[in-house]
Amino acid sequence: MLQENVRYGTRKEVRRRPAEFKSGVHIQNLKRSQSANQKAGKNTTSANVPSHWSSMPSVKQYTRVLLTSTSSEYKEMEMFF
Repeated sequence: MLQENVRYGTRKEVRRRPAEFKSGVHIQNLKRSQSANQKAGKNTTSANVPSHWSSMPSVKQYTRVLLTSTSSEYKEMEMFF
């Protein structure tokens, strides 16, 4: 992404900041824990996913799922809106 100064016409590359600040030590600890999990054969991508969910095909960005209005997932999503 580029930022352009309208007055002088100069441009510079801009990087977005993460939503949450992480210190260098925190990032190092995250990298260590990920590499330790990979060495141990643990799947780090499915750690926060409920066990009853199916895997997402790599060619899709999303999957539409029908929910009944009485299900807990529906009620949880309804709270966001």
